[in-house]
Amino acid sequence: MSGNADFIVETGADLPDEDVGRRMHRRPLPLREDEQEDVEALERSIQARYARSSHTEYDEETTDVEQQALLPSVRDPKLWMVKCAIGRERETAVCLMQKCIDKGSELQIRSVIALDHLKNYIYIEADKESHVREAVKGLRTMFAAKIMLVPIREMTDVLSVESKAADLSRDTWVRMKIGTYKGDLAQVVDVDNVRQRVTVKLIPRIDLQALANKLEGREVAKKKAFVPPPRFMNVDEARELHIRVERRRNSITGDYFENIGGMLFKDGFLYKTVSMKSISAHNIKPTFDELEKFRTPGNNGEGEMVGLSTLFANRKKNHFLKGDAVIVVKGDLKNLKGWVEKVEEENVHIRPEMKGLPKTLAVNEKRVV
Repeated sequence: MSGNADFIVETGADLPDEDVGRRMHRRPLPLREDEQEDVEALERSIQARYARSSHTEYDEETTDVEQQALLPSVRDPKLWMVKCAIGRERETAVCLMQKCIDKGSELQIRSVIALDHLKNYIYIEADKESHVREAVKGLRTMFAAKIMLVPIREMTDVLSVESKAADLSRDTWVRMKIGTYKGDLAQVVDVDNVRQRVTVKLIPRIDLQALANKLEGREVAKKKAFVPPPRFMNVDEARELHIRVERRRNSITGDYFENIGGMLFKDGFLYKTVSMKSISAHNIKPTFDELEKFRTPGNNGEGEMVGLSTLFANRKKNHFLKGDAVIVVKGDLKNLKGWVEKVEEENVHIRPEMKGLPKTLAVNEKRVV
């Protein structure tokens, strides 16, 4: 008996490949009436079963337990930091990738990571250090003697992504994100991109009596979560409370500041140097009241509005909408407040807040914020 007798030959197995392909793509025959009813019944059943779930709303943010479940554990592959030739981090990662393609499962590593900001090192994901050593063997750009295990708690930091920093410049309006001044409007006066820090000026929130007590060593119980109201610094009032006021000159700008308790003040404003992470510069829209407060303090009230020309320097054409509250910052109508009625090409038609003026005034959009 032939050996082929032990095999079952399916009908049509001897058809040419092109016939098989043609049959696979052939349009199915119409269903019989009873089969059509079964399909429709099944469809109704599925819709009824999942109708409720389709309207289920989920929280945008996962819970702490769910977040914890996503973190690496001792059962997951480990992350190893391996030294390589400086400036050749990406090249080394590509070489390891090619080696994985060539050797397949023989190379027991899971992934390779080369970070732009990390020089002289790459990360390799693998279960054992021996797997890493085997993978880097023969690569001239790798130094197998310098292999370090990344602690589990630090693994997520390797691939953490920071949002793109805002393009900060002098006179940019920002808001504070943390601390006593959280939510307060501030204005950038200096940017240090190297140290990722900015100096801002803002209206102080300082309890002078509490500061005097602190400087004199007297401890007074503070009210829980007490935040002083915003108030310009009054140097004379500080001196009356026997708070030492030192006048200092900035060696770079030549400006004079009052140093009070280690804090710098000028024209009543507090000048504070903070991390870029502690401020928000996205879509900042100061109110009229806030802008009025940023006039240079003084009895004459003639101080220029600070930085209004840069308030919305990046405002796109036709960004104004009907009903928007606006203020004119340049020209004969400077400081005019009102509401947008319509926008035509480069002109914004404003309904003025002040009585006795025409119903609407056309102002070039570059003069309005």
